[in-house]
Amino acid sequence: MGSKGSKKGPPTELTPKRGKADTYCQLAFSMFDANHDGVIDFNEYLLAVAATSQG
Repeated sequence: MGSKGSKKGPPTELTPKRGKADTYCQLAFSMFDANHDGVIDFNEYLLAVAATSQG
């Protein structure tokens, strides 16, 4: 059993490197947040769905 302060979750060797995921998420968010207000509004969401959908 772990102590109160011990880390919970999957072993670190099974999880992706966090820095790369954070960088990717920031890049994707900034691409979809067209007016850069920190919020993806409905129109930006629809454009993101259309841009990433096949068909």
